[in-house]
Amino acid sequence: AERHGHVPLVREALIADRRLPADCRHMLLVKLGETLKGSPLVLAMMGAARADRVMRDACVKASVTLIEGTRMEEHAALIEHLRLRGDLTASFIIRTIAHGKVDFF
Repeated sequence: AERHGHVPLVREALIADRRLPADCRHMLLVKLGETLKGSPLVLAMMGAARADRVMRDACVKASVTLIEGTRMEEHAALIEHLRLRGDLTASFIIRTIAHGKVDFF
């Protein structure tokens, strides 16, 4: 995921594999967001600053959705991954709790 997540066919194959850990799935979500953010069409329609904001918001929403499908045993690894990336913010925690995912923490 880290080395080849930017390649669309590889990214698609990895996401389809149910054995892929949640932290790797999150990494692929972020790579997909970055790819879309850099798309000439998106940049032309939104501009770089707005595309960046939209991408970050979409990644947060996707992360909350990812948590819903993550087994309890993987929570610690996903939390650590989010922390290391700087994504485990107060805003993210509040959003996650608001979606009823109190047991994630």
